[in-house]
Amino acid sequence: STNGGVGFKNNTTLLFNDPREADAYPNLSHNGLRLYYTKDNIIYFSERDNTSDKFKASHQVAFEEIEEFTVQSAWFSKNEKELFFVDENIIYYSKRKNRKKAFTTPVIYSEMFADADGIEFVTWISFCKRKKQLFVNISTDEKDYILFFQK
Repeated sequence: STNGGVGFKNNTTLLFNDPREADAYPNLSHNGLRLYYTKDNIIYFSERDNTSDKFKASHQVAFEEIEEFTVQSAWFSKNEKELFFVDENIIYYSKRKNRKKAFTTPVIYSEMFADADGIEFVTWISFCKRKKQLFVNISTDEKDYILFFQK
């Protein structure tokens, strides 16, 4: 079946969209073979062999050492070796040597939204090529905004 007449077919399985849990903020790898997303404030990923296949069972993204984080959303670099995620309006950064390795212990990248007046929470972040531009979606008590920052 198509979704809304836009020509996309639903190719998900029950691995996603469990009615008892919130799957959110999908991030598809550059080649379309891995899907990263958050569920219950944890980052998960699922893989498939080719883009016409369904995704396989999900796994948590591994870290070498990690404290307790409440991940709202995550962004991965094109090569999937760098990760930025949001927890309590703080943006964290982590890296890994390759996709088979665990990410390093996350470090604070930016606290600019942590105590900002009127911001309820940062819902999503995205970088442009070479991380020279940052887009941030924030929620206030009145509405949501997309902010743009440039180095």
